[in-house]
Amino acid sequence: MAKAWRLKDQVQAPDPKNSRTSNQDEPTAKPSRGCDNAAQIEPEPMQVDALTGASNTKATIPKSPYRPEIDGLRAFAVIAVIINHFNKDLLPSGYLGVDIFFVISGYVITSSLANHRSESFGDFFPGFYARRVKRLVPALVVFVLISSLLICLFNPEPGVSLGAGRRALFGISNINLYQASTDYFATSTELNPFTHTWSLGVEEQFYLLFPLLIWFSGFGRIATHGARNLLWAILILSIASLIAFVYLYPVNQPAAYFLMPPRIWELGAGCLLFLALLRPGHILKKVEGWTPSLIAAALMIALFMPLATAVPTTMTVVLLTACLLTCLRPGKSGYNLFTQKSIAYLGLISYSLYLWHWAVLCISRWTIGIHWWTIPLQIAAMLILAISSYIYIEMPLRLTAWPHPPLGSIITGIAATTIAFATTSFVKNDGRFYLGDKALSNHAFQRQVAEGTSINELNCSWYHNKGPRIHDAIANCTVTRKGRKFSEDSGRVFILGDSHAANLTGWISDVARLGNLSTRILYVSSQLTPPASRIIAQDWPKDFKTQETIRNLTLTEARKKDVIVISNYLPYYLANKDENMRRLCEHTSAECTKEWLRETQSMARATTQQGVSLIIVSPLPDFRSLDSSTPWNTSKETCTKQWFRPSVGQDCFMSRTKREILLDFKEIRTGLARLQSEFDNVFIYDPLPLVCPSHAKICSNYLGDKKIYVDTNHLNYFGAKLISSDFSRFLLRNRIVNPSQ
Repeated sequence: MAKAWRLKDQVQAPDPKNSRTSNQDEPTAKPSRGCDNAAQIEPEPMQVDALTGASNTKATIPKSPYRPEIDGLRAFAVIAVIINHFNKDLLPSGYLGVDIFFVISGYVITSSLANHRSESFGDFFPGFYARRVKRLVPALVVFVLISSLLICLFNPEPGVSLGAGRRALFGISNINLYQASTDYFATSTELNPFTHTWSLGVEEQFYLLFPLLIWFSGFGRIATHGARNLLWAILILSIASLIAFVYLYPVNQPAAYFLMPPRIWELGAGCLLFLALLRPGHILKKVEGWTPSLIAAALMIALFMPLATAVPTTMTVVLLTACLLTCLRPGKSGYNLFTQKSIAYLGLISYSLYLWHWAVLCISRWTIGIHWWTIPLQIAAMLILAISSYIYIEMPLRLTAWPHPPLGSIITGIAATTIAFATTSFVKNDGRFYLGDKALSNHAFQRQVAEGTSINELNCSWYHNKGPRIHDAIANCTVTRKGRKFSEDSGRVFILGDSHAANLTGWISDVARLGNLSTRILYVSSQLTPPASRIIAQDWPKDFKTQETIRNLTLTEARKKDVIVISNYLPYYLANKDENMRRLCEHTSAECTKEWLRETQSMARATTQQGVSLIIVSPLPDFRSLDSSTPWNTSKETCTKQWFRPSVGQDCFMSRTKREILLDFKEIRTGLARLQSEFDNVFIYDPLPLVCPSHAKICSNYLGDKKIYVDTNHLNYFGAKLISSDFSRFLLRNRIVNPSQ
């Protein structure tokens, strides 16, 4: 080149057998003391031009120093994540500590590859992946194996968690979370010990792309203009990735959050920073003079921003992290804090600490919970596990010689992950290792079932155009008295509706006590019975047609002495409480109610002519109606007391005043009462006194100390059992059926 670059802007290309770079992830020598684990190795004498990559073996490069401040920044990031995971209200955007890690990873991995250049494609790629395997696989494998065993002890159905753990071994758990459209901030994710491995998946997938860019840009083989080519390639990719992130976050948050392409810009920011610092321009030189303590303070303030500002806050955090990496140097304010041995040590163990902190919190949620008095114990457990992992797994296996050549290390890593995958696969989803009362846990989050029959959700219901053929469902979902088929001398009960009809499934098991009766249940989730043309989910028109077919078929088949029971989640359709479901009924609650009541009146008229009784189940309390932010599914198993879970969290309890509930359903109840007075064959069954006793002013999802709801509106086994027993008495009391029938 026409101009010789200053020595400080040069990149070294040492012998790959004994090299290392600042804060490189793959140490090749035993740590000398304390947290200073970056052994100083003398590189092979070689001078490399910063941007062109041209070498000059006449000059020598000084040793690459360890930067403890980067480990201090890692500690800052992992502490922010842990605080957020303890309590989101304490540090609402603390989860962006992961984004700080992404920037650091981009910076460090580029620095590492700058010191592991090769003229041979066959040497470069195996060497890179061998170092990645040694860095990531040992701690991850041990973490997955131990956490898989622990979750099986406290989760009666650990299949979902185990599946996430197996995917984490191969760096694809983030893809699975996206496909499941999982909300990272939802309650269900807090009960999976492997949810947080999505970030490892993003990095590992980036590592499939990045070496290709390094090599073909020429940066990895010391080609002319290699660094410049890499800078432009990363810049273009990062801009495209940032655009994708900004666009996707409002319309498809899971994709923006979990997938690698919308995250490239964060890793790319670190890479671009390293390349730019090889020959800092005017702007970077100004940033180098900034005060690190002020940048760190601004970064801390950003982590207190609410989730509603996620996009600009994420961009701010990435920018401030890059600024800190630039200006945090010896002699600057804040440098001593970031380089304190205790803080830098947290950075050194940050990988293991990140893995284990979530497992500790997850197992705590399954057992003793998270309270002010448990926090010291949980922090101690995190540190003990992380330090043990670092001392006995990470460092020994990173410093120990693995099979040579690098391909041997890669094969060893693949073998280890495969063995771990097979081991967790042998753990069946049957609760064999569960330490609690399996029956109690099942009853807490399952509805009552018709024992000894083929009746289940798969055989007897439809959802989003998924379900059996109608005639197959009729055969599988009909229970007869003593094996008799429907006949002239047997009364028949038809149960129709949406998912709330399943609350009556348990009654089918008690049919023998009522005489010679046959029972059939068919229901279509998220669709009313009788169907109303202006109240239908736009996304599921075929389900609406299925509901129409079932209604018409039942009316055609029904005859004198038969009974039709309809049970729906009426507030869902008529009270306009759920803004998330798009309905064709764009009118007021009163108009929607009138529309459905007209259809029900028509059905009542038809059944009157046939001599068929029509029973309509009045609405259950709806705990989501008052507050639309209440999630559909509350914690299920964790809301049931077990010996290892002596108390349940306050988030398990939902309540509303009876007055509020009655006001919500006033129009519906008034209309149903009018129907009952108009038709002699119409009966209204009201379960409210059972689930909310008459003397109670507050209705809750618990009855005494027993949870009776699966979620905000569906009854579990205990609640459904109350209904089925009382419903049988209701039929007898109103002489709708007779024991001698």
